Amino acid sequence: MLFFASLVLQVVASGVTGQSLNALVGLIYRQRGTMRNTAFTLLYIISNIGAAGPIVTGAVAVRFGYNAGFLVAVFVLALTTAPYVVLNRRYLGDLGVTVPDPLLPTERRRLALRVLGGAVIVAAVIGGALWAGWLTAGRFSSAVGILGIVLPVWYMVAIVRSPKVTKQEARHVKTYSLFLIGNSITMLVYGQATGILSLYTLDQVNLNVWGWHLSAASFQTIPAVLAVLFGSVISGLWTRLGRRQPNASLKFGIGMLFWGAGPLFMILPLRLFPANVKVSPLWIVMFYVLIIAGETLTSPIGTALASEVAPAAYVTQMMTVFTLSQAAGSGLSAIAANFYTPGHEVVYFLVIGAIAVWWGIVMLIANRRIARAIVK
Repeated sequence: MLFFASLVLQVVASGVTGQSLNALVGLIYRQRGTMRNTAFTLLYIISNIGAAGPIVTGAVAVRFGYNAGFLVAVFVLALTTAPYVVLNRRYLGDLGVTVPDPLLPTERRRLALRVLGGAVIVAAVIGGALWAGWLTAGRFSSAVGILGIVLPVWYMVAIVRSPKVTKQEARHVKTYSLFLIGNSITMLVYGQATGILSLYTLDQVNLNVWGWHLSAASFQTIPAVLAVLFGSVISGLWTRLGRRQPNASLKFGIGMLFWGAGPLFMILPLRLFPANVKVSPLWIVMFYVLIIAGETLTSPIGTALASEVAPAAYVTQMMTVFTLSQAAGSGLSAIAANFYTPGHEVVYFLVIGAIAVWWGIVMLIANRRIARAIVK
């Protein structure tokens, strides 16, 4: 029970703080468009530095026990939060303090009742499905996947149709949906490719390197390291280029090509080596090099653009929409998993990679038209 309560608290906290931080960075650089992409790339780097946390807490837990591991996590969180608590008024002032579109007391009560009613209905449906024996792991995964697709679409439609959104803002949000689709595709690639590759790494990759035995899980730290390296290069590049840097659609399109190149690249070892041959771990490393190079372009650019096109009444919510588009990609990944059969990885990777490359080409071809639609 305590474990699930902890998970709920972490989900709520990460959702609130993460989107609020993105919105705050967007407000800081709202009038400084050329620096916005650099700022969000730096934020992307910092978030990936934090990915090293499980390595530290895990090592402490192994040596001193899980209580000590959790205590270290709490201490680091308190230590990093303290500077914000002490200095935010001095450096940020009232930025982000005033709610642009606060709910009226009656609207708050109505929202609370809707949330409570929705939670009761969902709990009743899940309980009934479990009692009837209808809810299997596969069906639950598909249902969550469908919900992950429907929710961001509904949210986008609600924002566009809101009377608080001007026609110009609605037009910007509609254009931004092209980036949201691309973001969903990247999560489809990441979820499917890495899920299958985890099994491939365990079964068909030579994990003995120079006398060291690597675990399949150790490859999961590679993306964070690459994200810090590539993010540092990209942030420096955008700073140096200034107003001469490419538009958002061009950057995003190039990133999508890298995303597609990852699964397409893995077709090579799958075709070149039979199933009984252990391949070099460098194949997996190169796969991550390609998709993280793509993520370094798509993730910060997508988040920065969300802050740029966000309607005045929906600044933080647009950040949430971008995150929900990732949930939509995870939903597509869950549905796509039903079509995967062992032994057909080549075709599977070919389709997933081709989808990402195709969308990247669309973004590249239409980049000037998209850029004009964003600023008009």
